[in-house]
Amino acid sequence: RGAQPPEFYVGQAAIGLALAFCPEQLWEPLDSAERDRLVTWLHGIFEYEPVPNNWQFFRVLVALGLQRVGVGFDEAKLQASLDTLESYRIGSHWYVDGGLGNVDYYIPFAFHTYGLMYAAANRLGLGDDAQAERYRERAALFADDFQHWFAPDGAAIPFGRSLTYRFAMSSFWGALAWADVEALPWGRVKGLAMRNLRWWAQRP
Repeated sequence: RGAQPPEFYVGQAAIGLALAFCPEQLWEPLDSAERDRLVTWLHGIFEYEPVPNNWQFFRVLVALGLQRVGVGFDEAKLQASLDTLESYRIGSHWYVDGGLGNVDYYIPFAFHTYGLMYAAANRLGLGDDAQAERYRERAALFADDFQHWFAPDGAAIPFGRSLTYRFAMSSFWGALAWADVEALPWGRVKGLAMRNLRWWAQRP
């Protein structure tokens, strides 16, 4: 079938993530009819194909949420997305963002941050243990590179489309803490994140 509008996939990913981590807030208050409507909507990400880039992670996040609340999904489609994401890997811990070969800020705040979300969910018994460990290992290696993209005052390289996203640029550092991946000393990680957030907050 044809593609869906961007908000279809982006919204599903956010809801999937919330289901994975706080179902008591989002799932448990729903009655059976509301749950059925939500599941029908979320299953759309297995019926329609996300864009062949970091958006493949949106299907992964939805799968984690459905697994948490005990709802089935198309596991073959999930595996296809995981395989597609693996095909974007270059070197030991870098990716290109799909077939166009873009290397930009989607690498830290999409590929690695989503991978760390997966690793954090794995600590709750979700997902695949081996896949989660791969994401942890790659993120730890990437952190050693990425720390050098931040100046002492918190400024970061305005690379690719990063100016559009601003605060997303430092999301990787918080995701390390969420997944409990001590890639660098925690004080350094906190400093990198906070200085960058403060630096952006001072921009017009």
